[in-house]
Amino acid sequence: MMAHSARSSQEAPRGWPLLSGSLADQAAETVRAITTELHKPFTHKGARMAERLASQALLHGYLARVWPGGEDPEHASRFLDGALEEAGRQWMRPALHGGFVQVAWVTHHLGAHLLPDALGTEDDPLEDVEAALEAALGVESWGQHYDLIAGLVGLGVFALERLPGARARRCLERVVHHLLAMSELGPQGRAWRTPAELIPTSTRKKQQDGGYNLGVAHGNPGVVGLLAAAWAHGIDRARVGPALEEAVRWLLAQRQPASSLSAFAYYADDEVRRSQVSRGAWCYGDPGVAATLLMAARAVGNAEWEQVAVETGLRAVRRPEETRDVMDGGLCHGEAGLAHLFHRMYRMTGEEAFGREARECFARLLARRVPGEGVGGYSVWFPREVYPDRVEDNASFLTGSVGIALALLAAISDEEPAWDRMLLASFRPPLESWHGR
Repeated sequence: MMAHSARSSQEAPRGWPLLSGSLADQAAETVRAITTELHKPFTHKGARMAERLASQALLHGYLARVWPGGEDPEHASRFLDGALEEAGRQWMRPALHGGFVQVAWVTHHLGAHLLPDALGTEDDPLEDVEAALEAALGVESWGQHYDLIAGLVGLGVFALERLPGARARRCLERVVHHLLAMSELGPQGRAWRTPAELIPTSTRKKQQDGGYNLGVAHGNPGVVGLLAAAWAHGIDRARVGPALEEAVRWLLAQRQPASSLSAFAYYADDEVRRSQVSRGAWCYGDPGVAATLLMAARAVGNAEWEQVAVETGLRAVRRPEETRDVMDGGLCHGEAGLAHLFHRMYRMTGEEAFGREARECFARLLARRVPGEGVGGYSVWFPREVYPDRVEDNASFLTGSVGIALALLAAISDEEPAWDRMLLASFRPPLESWHGR
């Protein structure tokens, strides 16, 4: 069914680390500045505190791998304990980003992969979480979000990380079942529609009947990435394979003419919205779609999808920097996200244009730093209509300084940045290829 590609899913070009010389020195200094500020008091409360503590634990886990011999394992353990404590004392939404599933994902990732000697235990601390998710997924029909940030795709990413456990496999099977049940099959292929009641109030007036979201964070590309990874792990291939091909066919049918600044708009509802130019970022736009489609192509071995992914990524490279609407330094809609996605695509393909653009994005990211502002010199942009109480001390994974530090750390080391599985920029293959360092 799938057309096989000759390249390995873990292929990396020569010349690591990506950054060298003064740029690498500046990146290392910035990572240390961010890390230092993570230990200062901060204002977050409740669920946001759990999210921040889990993010900090994840960063210290990678710091322990890249710069061993320090106190990072102890810091990772302390921050993780704090995140678990916060998650246990209050209600948190079942979301991969900003919910208790994120805390669970980080807990497993640290204990099973990054710091097994320091954090691994004989007793599984996440059995109750996994059991609760299995029960929640046992409903006859799913009426909530399907997306990566807060919905089914995000739950599937957690289940993927927990494989080959039997309950994790059952959870992933239920995620796939619900995704296929929620899909719509039409002349262009298979798609997922976000109903109006699940669209944020600030944008609902523009999509009164809902819409077909084209961003990795909240839309159809995320489903493509999750289904491809599920297929690679042998999940219901008889149904997933055809559905995945139909989903990719629909997604590629939404591409805009070469004259447009972006191949993919924000939504694919009608001619007016489809003609809109989206920002160039991970959450929305060509860089995120290209990276996730490339991951999906490698997962199933489809050379045609890989070619389209590379072409889309190169189109994003050629887009003038001033038109990309880069909002801040973070992974979601900022410079770190662009830098890391181009870095990831360079690692996977060896395409020099991706490497050059990644270095330029990292240079711009470092130039954005203003010592004394935010966390480690980086403030976070939030739309005022969504977050009127804008908070500057954001150190979260997705939007804050932890994500910036992780991207920089990946650029100055040869450690596999497997944390980007939470972005669907990579996935854990069935035969684990972890470095084992």
